[in-house]
Amino acid sequence: MARLARLTVNHQLHYVCQTGHNGTAVFLDAHDCQTFLDALRQASSLWAVDLHAFSIVTNGYALLLTPKQDGALSGFIQAIGRYYSRHFNRRYSRTGSLWNSRFRTTLLEASQWCDDVSVWMAYQSNQTVHQVGCALEIVSSTPHYTGTLQERCLTPHPRWWAMGNTPFERESAFAQCLAVGLTVEKSAYLSSQLGCAWVLGSEKFIDFLSTQTSRRLRKNRPGRPKAASKGSIQSTLRLMCPQYCETIK
Repeated sequence: MARLARLTVNHQLHYVCQTGHNGTAVFLDAHDCQTFLDALRQASSLWAVDLHAFSIVTNGYALLLTPKQDGALSGFIQAIGRYYSRHFNRRYSRTGSLWNSRFRTTLLEASQWCDDVSVWMAYQSNQTVHQVGCALEIVSSTPHYTGTLQERCLTPHPRWWAMGNTPFERESAFAQCLAVGLTVEKSAYLSSQLGCAWVLGSEKFIDFLSTQTSRRLRKNRPGRPKAASKGSIQSTLRLMCPQYCETIK
């Protein structure tokens, strides 16, 4: 069966993730994380993509972004991959592909999921701080949104501006979201849904997206399609081939 085209809709929020080949670690120390951050900065200046948030884990990375024109998302991710792969292969004397063949995306309804996914990504990157010994500011966008650091490659999503009227109010609101965290159920749900190539949003949002793309937005139900009954087959034949039906009476 042919593989579905990647789901991308311009001017909509996307969660994007990619892992190392066969799940191997691709960020081994602080220098690797800093180099990846340099790749984000370079790519954000070249492609029509608003990068809202990033999170580095030892075996991959995750991004929240909004592509603004056709081909921008793929070009952005490819630029990051080439830049960082050259660094990693040269530094560790290796050759060949560093990443799994395809990056994964999930299209998000921003009003419903932007805040929760941002918090989920922040918690994921915290593990890298302890495992690799990196400073928090080079493994996630959290310091940018809590007011301790300004990262020029980031463009706040409109949801960020709705958190408060002043920078202090917005930073305090986001810090409060981090302090409260996510429920175990919601965290598990996001872990299972993010990167699955479908839409995470309400039925109304999915209906709206269906007018923007011809790509299938929902996962099909498992199993074979329900077989048509004998009566419905005969009814269809009578409508389509009445002369044939007369011959088989």
